[in-house]
Amino acid sequence: MTAIYGLIGKKLGHSFSKGYFTEKFHSEHIDAIFENFELEDVKGFESLRASHPQLRGLSVTIPYKEAIVPFLDVLSPNAQAIGAVNCIAFRDGLTIGHNTDVIGFRESLAEVYEAAPGGKALILGTGGAAKAVEFALQHYFEFDAIELASREPQGDSEVGYDTLAIGSYRLVVNTTPLGMHPHLEGCPEIDFERLDPGCFVFDLIYNPEETRLLSAARARGCQTRNGLDMLMRQADASWAIWGV
Repeated sequence: MTAIYGLIGKKLGHSFSKGYFTEKFHSEHIDAIFENFELEDVKGFESLRASHPQLRGLSVTIPYKEAIVPFLDVLSPNAQAIGAVNCIAFRDGLTIGHNTDVIGFRESLAEVYEAAPGGKALILGTGGAAKAVEFALQHYFEFDAIELASREPQGDSEVGYDTLAIGSYRLVVNTTPLGMHPHLEGCPEIDFERLDPGCFVFDLIYNPEETRLLSAARARGCQTRNGLDMLMRQADASWAIWGV
């Protein structure tokens, strides 16, 4: 029986995963297919699971990385600590949630960012991807403070967009979908002119290759990176977890 792997999310027209994994199956002569499963509601996961007994692994994307957690049988330690899942393995009748975003982000950032101790990091957004980024920054880098920007800030670690002292950050990471294809004019509401030229700006979006945020940051003299390298690294980490 041909094994099935796939991606769940709400809108998947922009997805990189199907082509990436289909090519891997082909090049490694593996009897498996990869499908996109658009779910109008995360509760659809239960019927998807029941109707596809050949499922061996799923990737999870916006907006279900946090919402999927209650539907899973087991969480890995990282996924438990982060509170978000982007990779599901099907083993011995159980669904096991993992977080490979943290692996992809950590490895991608470490390759290009000089992680000297100190300074502040800013994460734009507070969703599942933001939680993985925050976990990576807390455990693998040495910032004095890590803040998350939210339209409705909660707690001491979150700040409102209207109160951002954007020039005070050494690293800015966009985890929101603002600027993603096809809505290319979208952009987080920050004052580009106040970005410190020494700031590193990382945008998890990979399509387009350069978002409005990255273009403005580059014009200010900042180093930048988009999310494609992170995406491939987290995909390879998922592949290893699935044991394909």
